[in-house]
Amino acid sequence: MRGRLLVLLMSLLCLWGSAVFGQEWYVRVNSDDINGIAGEYESLWAVTNGGGTLLWDMAGDELCKFLKTQPDLYSDENWSSDDVLVLLRDELLTNSFTSVAIADDAVWLGCNQGINVIDTSEPAPADFAFWPAMNSANSALPSDLVTTIVVDPNSDEVWIGTQDGGIAIYDMGVGDWTGSYDSSNGLNSDCVNTIYFDTHNRVFIGTDAGVSC
Repeated sequence: MRGRLLVLLMSLLCLWGSAVFGQEWYVRVNSDDINGIAGEYESLWAVTNGGGTLLWDMAGDELCKFLKTQPDLYSDENWSSDDVLVLLRDELLTNSFTSVAIADDAVWLGCNQGINVIDTSEPAPADFAFWPAMNSANSALPSDLVTTIVVDPNSDEVWIGTQDGGIAIYDMGVGDWTGSYDSSNGLNSDCVNTIYFDTHNRVFIGTDAGVSC
């Protein structure tokens, strides 16, 4: 009997916690559909489907939302409150990002229109600068449909997976694109879903046709 009561109590606590934290994310991000999370030190970044990009300073418990201006939704900065700072940035390609990764003072955001990179070297989010947006027309990115972005933990390389063009590699140390992989040089498929680096400096590429490594 005691065991059943304990299980019931734990279930109620889980349901209560899910409701509370679910509502917290909804209020802060403008979307329940979270596509990616990346963290470094006391900063946590989250990208959403339609709700923009969230930066949470966990040390100061401060929240900031980066939103692309949409006249029918976000027309000015009156969305800011005592709890959340809203920054409208026209440099953003969209408010729906698929992936996020942190490389030094650069936050990489992937979407179905290419890549945004935010320079976070300034201490205040309002002063963050944006690199020129990158896509398949103005860079070595093989496709605008970015599915995943991962930083190689053993180098300055940023690996970008795409839906139909394989992988492109940007070297932060060099400041340029330095490599690519697709079905013509080893990948099972050009549709890359996920990238993983293990502790032995091996990379595993998840595609719609299995794993390449």
